[in-house]
Formats: sequence, structure tokens, C-alpha cells
Amino acid sequence: MNLKIETQSKKADDSGVSRERGASRLSEVDALLWRIKARLENKCDQGQIIAMTSCYRGTGISTLLANLAVLAAENHVGPVLMVDANMSAPSQHRIFRHITTTGLVDVMIGNVPPNEAIFPTSVESLDIMPSGSPSHLHSARVISENCEEMFRWARERYAMILIDLPQIDDLRHGLMIARQADMALVSVRSDFVSRTSAVQSVQRLICDGVKVAGTILSRQMIFTPKLLRN
Repeated sequence: MNLKIETQSKKADDSGVSRERGASRLSEVDALLWRIKARLENKCDQGQIIAMTSCYRGTGISTLLANLAVLAAENHVGPVLMVDANMSAPSQHRIFRHITTTGLVDVMIGNVPPNEAIFPTSVESLDIMPSGSPSHLHSARVISENCEEMFRWARERYAMILIDLPQIDDLRHGLMIARQADMALVSVRSDFVSRTSAVQSVQRLICDGVKVAGTILSRQMIFTPKLLRN
């Protein structure tokens, strides 16, 4: 099944999906997928983890990651896992039309094993781990060993693991998760975030031990490896 998840567009039909700009955006996401694969091609002995965050809310990274996950599965990258780690504003369960109260949070606090928090989507070879119950996150202690063990488990079973993170200022427990990634991308709205603010945000992540590979200018969908690190 070819599930196409479109990004926002000013020109939309009655369904809310832009035909002209939607096709163009999917082509850009496809280019991003193969750029990511090129950077990770020498690390094929285990599944690769790619995380994405942003400087501010509203940059569309959840939709972008959903498109990326679908295209990766359709292009036979291998089994793909979408992990929704955006505890403050989870959306992957809505994008993929999945209703559950079990997910990432439940694994991190030790309530369930990883396999009980992962569910198939309508796209072949694409599974989702929803965020889970946010009330558990605030009422129980997150165990770092559970987080590390979960991603070790996922690497053995999936070729690509995509992590949807909250914005940088709201990472909190997400920082623990971001450190598990082989590469992290920062989405920047070029018409909204100054270069100085973007540089400071990226440098903060690097200092916190996150492997930042580059930025994505969300209004133009341009992947700029290490641009903000110089």
C-alpha cells in the first residue's frame, strides 16, 4: 500500500492535499532519504537510528519523518520503525491512524517490553512505537538502562529507526533518547529562526552528546550537512 502523507501547502484540493506541491515535496523527502543512507552506508552491520528535532514548534518534522518512514519502507530499505518520542505533542499515532495507550514511555519506565509497545502500520515493513501514556512519564522514574536496551533490541530487528523528538528546548527525557541516535538532524524554519539562534541550538545538542549531522531548512527542504557547525 502506498500511503502518502503530505506536508502543508497553500494550494490544496478538497481533501486538503496539494497535488502539485505534494509530489514535489515527496521528491525532496526521497532525496533526503538517500542522502541519509549515503552517510550511513558504511555502518550496515546493525540497524541505524536517525533522530530529528527542531529549534521551535511548527516546523513540520513529524510529517516529514512520517513521509521519510513510508518512503524508506517502500524503497525496501528494510524493516523500518517509527518511534514517537515527542511526549509533549505526540502525533505519529494520528498520522498513521493508530489508537493505543501503550508505547515508548511504558518501555522506558519498565512497564512493558519493547515488543509489546510496537504495532504494524498499513505500510508493509513499517512499524510504529507510539509515545505511550504521558501520565506515566510524570509519575514514574525513567530508567536509562531501559532506554539503551530498547534501542539495542530495535537495532537487531530494524534496518532503520526514526525518532520524532520534541523541540530542543523541550527535550528533557528526549535528550537521553537523542543520544542513542547515529545521526540527528535539526529542522530550522529559515523564515523564522535566525542563524545565531540555530547555531546556538545545534552547539547545545553537540555539547550534550548528540551526534548532529546537519540541518534541514524546512521551508525549502534543503539538507545541509554540518553547515551550522562551522
